[in-house]
Amino acid sequence: MAQNQETFRELAVAEAPIYLSRSADDKGFTIPGGFCLYIKGAQSADMQNSEGRIFFISPRSEKDLQELLHATGEKTQKLR
Repeated sequence: MAQNQETFRELAVAEAPIYLSRSADDKGFTIPGGFCLYIKGAQSADMQNSEGRIFFISPRSEKDLQELLHATGEKTQKLR
């Protein structure tokens, strides 16, 4: 979980409306160990080198994003 901490912080700053659900096969049965990540308002998604990429635009201005990412990054460093 520690490796995802930075990513979750950045997603929170970007106000990305994300949620996770279990994935199912075409008959509706849960796929063991399977999950699906959703981002509301995503622009597109693709696969590259066996990694899924989801593209979205934050409702925050670029200036606000830069300031918040910097400010929250400093706070995260102090907690370590």
